[in-house]
Amino acid sequence: MKHIILVLLALAIIITNINTTPRFTVSHCHDGDTCTIQDNHEASSFKLRIKDLDCPELHTNEGKLAKQLINTITSKAKSISIELDGTQSYGRLVGYLFIDGKGINNTMISSGLCKSWIFYK
Repeated sequence: MKHIILVLLALAIIITNINTTPRFTVSHCHDGDTCTIQDNHEASSFKLRIKDLDCPELHTNEGKLAKQLINTITSKAKSISIELDGTQSYGRLVGYLFIDGKGINNTMISSGLCKSWIFYK
């Protein structure tokens, strides 16, 4: 009986750890519309080009501010999810980035630093 309780306790701990490990985390964002995503379940990472979002280049003040904003937002995230569209751009996967269940696009666009850009279809 004692062994059964220990086994059940060990299983409960393992299941709890599996459920609390987030699938994705953002390692860092290179600019306002490209981030490196860590897949914690696959122990791998990839670059994500955020779909339908266009932010200024890093050599501009607005580009630096956009990078700072998205890094601040992603660093405070409780959950990260993505929706890939199956295409690639310059070696980056293209898709949407969700922070705590909300798409990042509206936040970046409403900041006035980025704009909507419907290109990848």
